[in-house]
Amino acid sequence: MNISVLGENIKRLREAKGINPFRLSKLAGVGTATVAEIESGVRQSLRSDTIQKIASALEVSEQKLFEVEGEYIVSDLLDVVDFIFEDEDIKINDISLTPIQAEAIKNELMLTIKNFAKKEGLINE
Repeated sequence: MNISVLGENIKRLREAKGINPFRLSKLAGVGTATVAEIESGVRQSLRSDTIQKIASALEVSEQKLFEVEGEYIVSDLLDVVDFIFEDEDIKINDISLTPIQAEAIKNELMLTIKNFAKKEGLINE
């Protein structure tokens, strides 16, 4: 997945403070590679204590690290589905879905998109 609101926010906040990735890693007590992987979107899942350490080093709340500011454009359909389902409160007609229901819908959407892409020769999987 190429989207990383977390990575983009960490990079933006780090640069606003005038510190480089190496310095942030030392302030947060995490590896330099960890910071680089988060900022580039390579690493999508983190332990909560890592998020806590980075937020503390940047002197912001953990929530601030996940905020979407302004317009967020995603051009890959599979990434869009992933992005939508990052929200824990998925609804249909204002009725909240259970996590199991949300996961089932996400899986069906992903499968449908992949099958269509295969049929149209857009992917070779």
